[in-house]
Amino acid sequence: KGNEDRTSEAIANLEKALALEPGDVESKHALALCYEKNRDYGRARELLEQVVAAKADLTSAHVALARVYYKMHKKAEGDRESATVARLQIQEQEKQSAMRNAARH
Repeated sequence: KGNEDRTSEAIANLEKALALEPGDVESKHALALCYEKNRDYGRARELLEQVVAAKADLTSAHVALARVYYKMHKKAEGDRESATVARLQIQEQEKQSAMRNAARH
């Protein structure tokens, strides 16, 4: 019961924060995760789609969106997001490798 209360409290606080600053991507992301935890997948999906539209390289949001799509039985959309996650992870590995090589020279 305690976790449910904390999630409900977090949702209330994040909704207030977004009412004051509707474009806050971090709050949208956090609120979407709370909605997902409460199995409110429709609201979670809506927010996560806004988050990835605003920050296309935010891997964690794509991971969450893929998970929500799969929970909603939207396999094609989940597969698309999973492919995006794989592409972003490869790009991040390449960036880290380039930084390590640059640091050696």
